[in-house]
Amino acid sequence: MDKIVLRGSVFDGSDYVEDGAVVVDPSTGLVDACGRMGEVDLPANAQTIGGEGVSVIPGLMDAHMHFFASKTHNLLEWVSVPETLAALRSVRDLKALLKAGFTTVRELGSKCGTYLSQAVDEGVVDGPTIIPSSKSLAQTGGDDDPLTLPLEVSRELSYSYYCDGPWECRRAVRMVVRDGGRVVKVYASSSFAQGGRVRRQFTVEELKAIVDEAHAAGLRVAAHAYGEEAITNAVEAGVDSIEHGIGLTEEVAFKMKSKGIFYVPTLSAYVGSENAGSPERRALVQRHLRQ
Repeated sequence: MDKIVLRGSVFDGSDYVEDGAVVVDPSTGLVDACGRMGEVDLPANAQTIGGEGVSVIPGLMDAHMHFFASKTHNLLEWVSVPETLAALRSVRDLKALLKAGFTTVRELGSKCGTYLSQAVDEGVVDGPTIIPSSKSLAQTGGDDDPLTLPLEVSRELSYSYYCDGPWECRRAVRMVVRDGGRVVKVYASSSFAQGGRVRRQFTVEELKAIVDEAHAAGLRVAAHAYGEEAITNAVEAGVDSIEHGIGLTEEVAFKMKSKGIFYVPTLSAYVGSENAGSPERRALVQRHLRQ
């Protein structure tokens, strides 16, 4: 297969070259050479893409996203979108991600993430590499459980496994492993999806069971956590990353650093909506963005 030459202003992650070229081997996806035009050996018969006015950068990564395939920011719609329709809409979203420059995404809870990941890996559809979590883990009656539906209907429709107590939590992690998940996503707190006050969800004992079972399977744990109590519980349990982290204090941040826990603030999810919702929500989000 002929090599591909990407031409334009090149940023390789550390250096910027105005008139540069990147030689890519499409059979492996690896970069053979990168540098200034005239200093890079260009293979014969190479396909050239780009040129003046084009920027060439490393692939972008989105560390927190969902293939909900919904049209509104509404929990009931998120769970009501049929799995097949969610997958078909998400194929469109995969193409949009690629066009925007994303080559890797970490997908933290949906009905179709593991299937989409497999389809991309098999070359069935075009899209970025997907690191899927399969369904997320949530407590019964928690913020990820649409309370207007009968419980069994919620269980059937949800993109989460509902689990209560350490042993149910361990079983839910095993279901994620069975599904082909490559990371475990747990809702350690409520959010603003159903309104009301932010509160912790799952006990430290339950979170520790989730972390232990996930680590035994070689998977990391990402904890959705709003509020100091939930974040502190997740950190104590030994999760690998705190997602959103609205209400994170400096003291807890230092604990995270000492334990090697990553922080994924998802700032873009709140820009533009910082003045929406209850006064409590507005205060938390505005503080989050200021930090």
